[in-house]
Amino acid sequence: MKTERLTLLISPDDKAALAARASSLDMSISELIRRAALEYDPADAGIMDELAVLLPELKDMAERIERDHKAWKRKQAAFDRELADIRSPAYRNAVRAELAADPTIDWAGVEALFGGAITDRAA
Repeated sequence: MKTERLTLLISPDDKAALAARASSLDMSISELIRRAALEYDPADAGIMDELAVLLPELKDMAERIERDHKAWKRKQAAFDRELADIRSPAYRNAVRAELAADPTIDWAGVEALFGGAITDRAA
């Protein structure tokens, strides 16, 4: 049974913040303060300070990972497009035509190396 009263002085801004927090948690200000005070552990304050320092670093790291992931996805998409182009019949025909038109290639030597005529030399 709650029969004791505790009075504390706080600023109007703090009171408004506590009221908003209590309301968002669907509890009274008294219940919010009671729970917070009973669950408070000074050892946790040090941990919270460490987390406050580490949180911005973690956020920066997550943003870098997201940026790198997006860049990787763009590079992968460009690679996939390039690979599709290289595998296309149009690309192969263009390479064949370029090779067939190259006067520096000794086609007789190539045919001798592979043991016969290269039948699809003409594009």
